[in-house]
Amino acid sequence: MARLCKSHSIPDSACTTKAFIATSGVDKQHGLTCFRFSEAQVKQKAMAKTQKKILIFDHTKPKQIHSTYISQLDEFDLIVCNRAISEDFRIPSERIWRK
Repeated sequence: MARLCKSHSIPDSACTTKAFIATSGVDKQHGLTCFRFSEAQVKQKAMAKTQKKILIFDHTKPKQIHSTYISQLDEFDLIVCNRAISEDFRIPSERIWRK
């Protein structure tokens, strides 16, 4: 559940126990990327004010790179994907959840 922190804007005010972050691109070297700067800013703020960061993406996102950087893969506590993630990402298995 969200708690209000000392701030004046909605993105700056949300303090959560879990943040679910979706992305348009996931790349080992370039990290997470998306199409819009404003979208990346909101995601970065959500990540900064949460206790647990959860990355969500589907099997079409790996090795895609878009114009705006969000963060690196190692900043997430848990990674959720609908299919097995390639070995070259080298993500510890305890951080991956698959259906």
